[in-house]
Amino acid sequence: MFKSITNISATKKWMYTPKEGEQFFFMHIPKTGGTTFRKMLTNHFPEGSYYPTKNDLLTNGGMYLNQKELLKINKSFINKNLVIGHYDISLLNQFKSKPKVLAFFRNPIERVLSHIRHLKKNTQIYMDKDYEYIVDMEISKISNVQARSVGYRGRGRN
Repeated sequence: MFKSITNISATKKWMYTPKEGEQFFFMHIPKTGGTTFRKMLTNHFPEGSYYPTKNDLLTNGGMYLNQKELLKINKSFINKNLVIGHYDISLLNQFKSKPKVLAFFRNPIERVLSHIRHLKKNTQIYMDKDYEYIVDMEISKISNVQARSVGYRGRGRN
C-alpha cells in the first residue's frame, strides 16, 4: 500500500495556488519535525511564492537568517505567500495582511532532549562532551524555546 501511495504522489504533484493576498507563516520551532514539513510545503507551493527558497538556504550555509537579519537584510519576504523559519510570533507585525500561522509543538522534555542530542552530534565542541555538560552550557538557549516562539519572555520581561 505504501508503495502505491508514494507512486501517486510522485506522478500527480498537487500544487497549491495561493489566493490574491493570501499569506501563510510556518513558525518553525526547532526540533518539532518542522524540516520535513517545510519540505512538504515548498513542494506544493509554486516556485518563487515562498521564502526561503532552497537557494536562500544554501546562500546562508543551510540555515535560516535569524529574525533580526531577516528584517534588516531581506524585507522582500513580506511579499511572499509562504514564509518559513525559526522566527517568533512578533514577525506577524511585518506582514501586509494577517497570515495564517502554522506551528508544531512537542512535549517540552522530549524537545530539549532532541536538541541536546542534535548539539552533541552536529556541534564540534560538544561531540566529545557528556550530556550534562551540554545542558550546563546551553540550557538558557534550549529551554522554553516553544514558549518564547509564541511571545513568552519570562515574568516581568514581556
